[in-house]
Amino acid sequence: MSGQGPNDRSKVLISFKSHGDHCFSLCVGKEDLTCCPVYSFTINGDGRVEYEGTVGVKVRGKKAHSVSAGQVAQLVEEFYKIDFFSLSDSYDDHTIDHYNPVTIGLLVGERKKSIWYHVIFTALLIPLAIMGGKLVTTT
Repeated sequence: MSGQGPNDRSKVLISFKSHGDHCFSLCVGKEDLTCCPVYSFTINGDGRVEYEGTVGVKVRGKKAHSVSAGQVAQLVEEFYKIDFFSLSDSYDDHTIDHYNPVTIGLLVGERKKSIWYHVIFTALLIPLAIMGGKLVTTT
């Protein structure tokens, strides 16, 4: 489905950001992989993928590559399957005090939604992050 309007799937941006907050782990410099990871990636509707990792990740710095628009469309379809735009803006159950919150976002046409959540909240959003992550690591 393409065209003008709020659901114009020709205008797509998927974003993911791991904040690295509240882990209470002792980090010994940016090379330390025991730190809570701080990284982000975006996937554009045309397949452009941009990644930046700073702390607690194996791949540091900025990286970019492309995937097929079909792969992006499949990922967007997964967002629609879970009715992403109708979910709450944040999920924080406060059951533990050491977690790594993440934000996952979707822009389709004029519709935009971001959700902040703990990594513990996995039922709906982690599969999207994994699918997106696979597109990020595809070379």
